[in-house]
Amino acid sequence: MKNPLSLVTGSAGFIGSHVAEALLRAGHTVIGLDDLSGGAIGNNPPDMQFYLGSITDTILVNGLFEQYPFEYIFHCAGHTAELFSHSIRPYHYDNILTGSVNLIHASIVAGSVRNFIFASSSSVHGLTDGTPGDPSLITPYAVAKQAVEWDLRCASQQWGLRHTILRLHNIFGERQNLGADPRNVVARMIHQASRGEAMTLTERGERIVSFAHISEIAPLIAAAVRPEFHLQTIGLGARHHLSERTIAEMIAAALNIPLRIRSVPSQPFIAVPSEDTGLLTQLYGQPIPDRTPEESICSTALWAADLPPLPNRLFDHVDTFNRTPRGGSIVSPLNTVKAA
Repeated sequence: MKNPLSLVTGSAGFIGSHVAEALLRAGHTVIGLDDLSGGAIGNNPPDMQFYLGSITDTILVNGLFEQYPFEYIFHCAGHTAELFSHSIRPYHYDNILTGSVNLIHASIVAGSVRNFIFASSSSVHGLTDGTPGDPSLITPYAVAKQAVEWDLRCASQQWGLRHTILRLHNIFGERQNLGADPRNVVARMIHQASRGEAMTLTERGERIVSFAHISEIAPLIAAAVRPEFHLQTIGLGARHHLSERTIAEMIAAALNIPLRIRSVPSQPFIAVPSEDTGLLTQLYGQPIPDRTPEESICSTALWAADLPPLPNRLFDHVDTFNRTPRGGSIVSPLNTVKAA
């Protein structure tokens, strides 16, 4: 029996590289695609055929589908700077929505795809500032992710394209671009502590954060080839629940440094984070991967401490960098821009 053939987009990125490894361990032949705008070529597993390019390049995407009869698509590509997406609107819609539609269309035309696995986001639930009764705040990032989910459902209804939607939430770990998404609390604080900076906490560190390590999540994403996962929409990542201060204390202990923290105004956070562990266990067919928060935070913090300083990457398609939504602020990897 031949090995299943899978395409992993974003294979040089954080999520994609770990998913590619999990698929290789499961006996898949893996083709990787990444434009290296957010990843690093060294993240690609050595046993994988890698193509450098963007999912927005229709000629490249269509050419890959003509060359390879893909059975499974693991779509992990896409930038995650959500709160900054207000200022890079065209870039986000092109990168996330247009690129995804290219892949969906190519999958329909190919006719060989048995399941299209989409790494969506819990952001589609909307963001909130915690005010009771406050309506959810929507970002262009979340709008793009939601639109891709809708297009997959449309493709399923009209063309029978099987798919699995995985709404990822606060996943952290080795190979992550730790400074890329300030809303990812664990990654942000590890990034700050490993650079010798004070860790930023909101609500005096009392706010509870839900998160998971990539080693707990990548095997579940790879398992979406199972028929039980088809046509499912599943939340992944809200596995462990700790206060921001407890997380900061764990990071400081792992790095053997004094606890340095500073309070900052609260930023919008996911309104409805959830992970259905019962459903996941049923679909996975065995106990789902689990790792203690202490172990995960320690290993990631030690990995981050050994990294050389990384320059911030500027976006080329910033159209409102010096302005923000009315009365709001944008937290970006570059700085914090406050509304005038």
